[in-house]
Amino acid sequence: NFGRNAPQNFGIAANFWKDHHKTFLVYLALGNAAYRARRYEEALRCYKEALRRRPRKRPHFLWTVLLNRALTYRALAAASGLPAAVRRRYLRQASRCYEQVAFDRKAPDRLRYWAHLAAAQCLFEVNDFSAARRHAQHALRLADTHKGLSQAVPLLAMAVCADKAEKTAAAIKLYRRVLEAGGIKNADAVRRRIAQLQGRKKR
Repeated sequence: NFGRNAPQNFGIAANFWKDHHKTFLVYLALGNAAYRARRYEEALRCYKEALRRRPRKRPHFLWTVLLNRALTYRALAAASGLPAAVRRRYLRQASRCYEQVAFDRKAPDRLRYWAHLAAAQCLFEVNDFSAARRHAQHALRLADTHKGLSQAVPLLAMAVCADKAEKTAAAIKLYRRVLEAGGIKNADAVRRRIAQLQGRKKR
């Protein structure tokens, strides 16, 4: 380990590596550079070391690294020709990073809201519709109590999860709540889907 062996390798200069705050920033920057260069495995290693060195009294550093790790896992999952099981594993790992932010009560509610929705998206992509829906429900609770957070977005996520799980009645109800909440661009598509599901129920 570069930092761990610094005293014998660099002498006085090793004092830099004893300062975890400074070296945290180094590893975070190295991770970001590796991510931009699409060296995702290297980025994950740097972020892992950054997590170990992060200043405990500054939780926003933790959230930054976790969200960066999540983005890196999602980038790995997006690689073409990837076996389905490997892709699912990467998406699960991304969802766990998002979950750590989403359930951290020290995090700003807006950040927790979007972290829940991002976790829901990852879980939806691995067909874990019930878990995805639970995260969307958490996001909706945050939206219910905080002005400026859209209720329509988590409601739509919940509706699509219910739809995919073939829970037709629940899906119709949720799609209607999406329309009531307003503020979505694809309202016509939602109305068409409600009509399709109602037609399916009548058969």
